[in-house]
Amino acid sequence: MKKTYLAWLIAVSCGATSPLMAQEAQDQSADKTAEEKRIEEVLTIGYSDSIKRAVQEQRESGGIINVLKKDDMGKLQDDSVSDALQRIPGLSVERDQGEGRFIRIRGLAPDLNSVSYNGTSLAAPEAGRRAVALDVIPADLLESVVVNKTLTPDISAGSLGGNIELQSMTAFDREGSFYSFTADVGYNEQASETNPKVSGVVSNTFDVGDKADSFGIAFAGSYQDR
Repeated sequence: MKKTYLAWLIAVSCGATSPLMAQEAQDQSADKTAEEKRIEEVLTIGYSDSIKRAVQEQRESGGIINVLKKDDMGKLQDDSVSDALQRIPGLSVERDQGEGRFIRIRGLAPDLNSVSYNGTSLAAPEAGRRAVALDVIPADLLESVVVNKTLTPDISAGSLGGNIELQSMTAFDREGSFYSFTADVGYNEQASETNPKVSGVVSNTFDVGDKADSFGIAFAGSYQDR
């Protein structure tokens, strides 16, 4: 009688535990499904994508060019465009007070090269020279830099050595919203002063009517105290 009573209690306990375990498993499955629904999309673009686009642009060009993308300029602490261009083959930098200021293309003087910004030629800041100073243009605010070493009809006159095309970032360079912020600070022991630098880029695209991502806004800013 005692054995039968004990077996009956074990059976009742197992029967009561099974619904609880099933309910717990169902709750965990529901929580997992809800968590998966919250994560709509995770898009990861590696550094190799920037290299592929730069190499493809050089291959499709009708002349000899070098393309420097934003990711390449962001690898090192390049304060200006001249600092970023000094790593391109065939280019050298003329320094003023320790900072890169003018660019030589294939050994020719900076006065024989032209610099354009989104297709518009830039003027020289100094009287008596045709060279454009690049030490005041932050590298953080550019999307890419194209150095054309071959003279073609679409390049403006005065580009005996070559042309440096600076291309700003647009909202359509990336899908949806994009933001990037950088900050660094340096200390000059001789002057006993700090040199802070802050820069940021924000862009976003919007749908207009039935057209997706047809309107975009981009903001970029940089501040540096030398």
